[in-house]
Amino acid sequence: MSSYTMYERRLSRLLSICSYFVVLLLFKGHRDKNIIFVFILLILADVFNLNYEHITLGKLISIVKIGAYILLIKSVFTKLTLFKNIKPIFHFFIGVIVVLNLGFAIQTIWNTSDKMNDTLDLILFLVYGITIIGVIIAAIQYNFRYHTKRSMYFAYFVFGLVLSDISWFIAYFLELFLAFYADISFYIIGLYCIVRYAVETSKNDDVLLFED
Repeated sequence: MSSYTMYERRLSRLLSICSYFVVLLLFKGHRDKNIIFVFILLILADVFNLNYEHITLGKLISIVKIGAYILLIKSVFTKLTLFKNIKPIFHFFIGVIVVLNLGFAIQTIWNTSDKMNDTLDLILFLVYGITIIGVIIAAIQYNFRYHTKRSMYFAYFVFGLVLSDISWFIAYFLELFLAFYADISFYIIGLYCIVRYAVETSKNDDVLLFED
């Protein structure tokens, strides 16, 4: 992939998600409307990403991806306990996630603020980081409560998507281009998991083994 141009790397992301979207539709994954809308938003973001350097498209990518993460949170929101009667270990994981993500966001902003177009880019980046923290917390708590194949696929998808985005930021803004390998790898793994989530499982699979 190192021999590919920036445009070809971005195009590979777009082709990957379009291929998985076709598979999703062929195997009746369209029954999960939230996941369909998430796919559409991610495809739209990858289309915009072909011209990321455009001042308007760069902002639209952040807005669209924030929308996709919010939809993911919405899709499992009713299954969350909203921090009531949850295990101490979950509080520990939340703390670690928040600290790591905030640290990463602050460090990245510090190192890349001169590459951002304006203050709005900075604000969108911060909101994007906060949304990432939210969707990770939702995915972890969802999987901790149910421990099902469905919750596991959802968590793997979220982590794949988030790690892909982080790898892309590292490669693009910090110019560590080997991170592009991690970007596309995590992206493909995440998409694979969300297709299996939508195709192989259903809401009926989420049955609590024990009451909270």
